[in-house]
Amino acid sequence: MSSHNEDQIERRLRELEAEISIQHIPRTPKPQQPSRWQLAIAKMNKVAKVAVFAATGLISVWVFSTAVSFISIVIGLVITAGVGYVGYKLFLNRDNYR
Repeated sequence: MSSHNEDQIERRLRELEAEISIQHIPRTPKPQQPSRWQLAIAKMNKVAKVAVFAATGLISVWVFSTAVSFISIVIGLVITAGVGYVGYKLFLNRDNYR
């Protein structure tokens, strides 16, 4: 009985594989609709486009420089804390080891 079921399953599997290989569903790519920003930029004149891109560039540079400044401040604080800790261990905490 088990081999009969397995034979039926294998036969059905072959039939399904044959159906899948025969069927060819052509996929048409969906036309990509422009976003709101793309439409807004397309409607602008050249001077406005240059102004928008310049403002975007300046804001990007400002954000990047702010992030770099923040990182350098954090690194400076870590170095200062490390030097302070080493100084404390070398000079002020020396009495505990005598």
